[in-house]
Amino acid sequence: MRQLSLRLCVLFVLLFTGASALMAQQLVPGDIAIIGVHTNSPNSFIVVALKDVQPGQVITFTDNAWISASNNFQTAEGYLEWTLTSGLSAGATATFTYSSSWSVATGSLNPGGTFAFNNSGDQIIAFAGDWANRPTTGSDTKFLWAFSMCNFGYLPVSPNFSSDCPSVLANYSTALN
Repeated sequence: MRQLSLRLCVLFVLLFTGASALMAQQLVPGDIAIIGVHTNSPNSFIVVALKDVQPGQVITFTDNAWISASNNFQTAEGYLEWTLTSGLSAGATATFTYSSSWSVATGSLNPGGTFAFNNSGDQIIAFAGDWANRPTTGSDTKFLWAFSMCNFGYLPVSPNFSSDCPSVLANYSTALN
């Protein structure tokens, strides 16, 4: 009986610490920040990790507008799915640059659509996970950061230049415009 109790205790500890390790790897709003954007040729942007980002993490960046009224992204523009192969330490930066295609020094990129910045105004919204599993509500904690080159606020007459700010980011001041 004592041996069974010991085995159950060990199993419990292993399960608990394993679950804690998995939860610690999940990114939340504000864990990364977009700190620079260049809209002229070549397009580029810089991301800084505000906490350690684990290898294998996928972060998607999109210039598609977020539309709060319908809780979805416009899909006329594009996205970059970034898979970190070696992780990114807190304080480290990654620069994404477009020449004939998008590149980044660490990890791999999977582009979709046309991800390009417009000088008249645009935005970059970052979220954890891939495009197929993108957030579907403004309060979704998959959203990590939003950057707008003009004030946030979706304008149907300028859908490629404007975007609402997902509410989870506005509430925690993890968005810049």
